[in-house]
Amino acid sequence: MISPSTRSAIVFTAYAILVATLGILVVYGGYIGVGLYYDDYHFVRPWSPLELRRVWFGSWDPTGIESVFFRPLTAWFFAGRFWLFGLNATAMHGVSIAGHGVCAVLVGWVLRRERASTGIAWLGVWLYAVHPSLPYAQVSWLTNEMHLAESLIVLVTLLVWQAVRDRPLIWWTPIALLATMAFLIKEDGVMLLPSIIALTLLRAWIIAPRERPSPGAWRQFTRWFPLIACSLLIVAGLIDLRYERLGRLGGYGSPSLDEAQAN
Repeated sequence: MISPSTRSAIVFTAYAILVATLGILVVYGGYIGVGLYYDDYHFVRPWSPLELRRVWFGSWDPTGIESVFFRPLTAWFFAGRFWLFGLNATAMHGVSIAGHGVCAVLVGWVLRRERASTGIAWLGVWLYAVHPSLPYAQVSWLTNEMHLAESLIVLVTLLVWQAVRDRPLIWWTPIALLATMAFLIKEDGVMLLPSIIALTLLRAWIIAPRERPSPGAWRQFTRWFPLIACSLLIVAGLIDLRYERLGRLGGYGSPSLDEAQAN
């Protein structure tokens, strides 16, 4: 017999899938036969075992065509994708759209677990599905499926954080592993742990005192010092690993002040 809470979760998920599907149909029209373009032409290819080892010790692109980044999990993802689909761009775009829909549903679940109303949660699903920055960022360009993979990791991390945020530090281990995966997909994943810390402190400051008597502002923050220290060590270690593997900063280099302001 299905419990009321389980039945409610199933109904919510079903409607979230429907909302995400409608949003995707509105934006993408169900058309996924857009082929390849840009960097797809040298990433959609077979990868040798030697190349898959080399990406853990240097650039994500052994051909040297792309700028030097340390993204070994992205390279492995591209290799696995080619192994599954070959040059079938339509199938790969189908994965992009399906993954985008999963992300939208996960956004709804994050909102629901933060006690947002059902309507607000479904609105979050809709907004993610139709957001104008996402077609280019993670749906229509196959090379940018790394952004889709990272989005999935980030949203799963938020769900895990919601489950463990009031538990002892050892329960946060999956978050450290997921943050490491995000960084190995793309270097901006380094911001995931600092973001989790910021959310934790914000919740401790604003929300938690409303739910139970506060032990005092200072004690409320000092309880998170071990978490902050561990997170900073992990972030520093990941940055050091990247620098050691590339032998330099890598990427596109440091932008000028004008470029930074424009960005």
